[in-house]
Amino acid sequence: MKILIVNDDGMHAAGLVPLIRWARKLGEVTVAVPQTEQSGMGHSVKFMKAFEAKEVSIAPDVTVWAVDSTPADCVRFGILALKQTYDLVLSGVALLVLWPVMLIIALAIKLYDRGPVLYKQTRLTTNGKTFELYKFRSMIVNAESDGVARLAKANDSRI
Repeated sequence: MKILIVNDDGMHAAGLVPLIRWARKLGEVTVAVPQTEQSGMGHSVKFMKAFEAKEVSIAPDVTVWAVDSTPADCVRFGILALKQTYDLVLSGVALLVLWPVMLIIALAIKLYDRGPVLYKQTRLTTNGKTFELYKFRSMIVNAESDGVARLAKANDSRI
């Protein structure tokens, strides 16, 4: 399995090396992280200014790239500049911090109606390629079983 790790806390984040060690048990790991802390910049990208990426050594036997840009640019670099496809993209240290909250959310969903916790949704890239996204289920099971997606509204019976 090929894994890309990115974060918004930068290459010196305390949880980055433990996450790399854990992910190495699953497969081949590439890391593309901001050179400096970039919290709150997760979705921004640089269009008018080029950015640089330098290979650095923070974990043995793992390719680590320090990118002087935002977390979204790190993902772009990992996929487009390195010309790689990945089986799994881990978004850094947030997973280590938020797993207790995600566990509580998963338990709440499961206890509410005994249905599946995760919802799989097919989405399109800007180039028309499809990919599958897994997210916590926020509606009743089979809310869109007729195949028609609808926006939620006040007093929606699907929620």
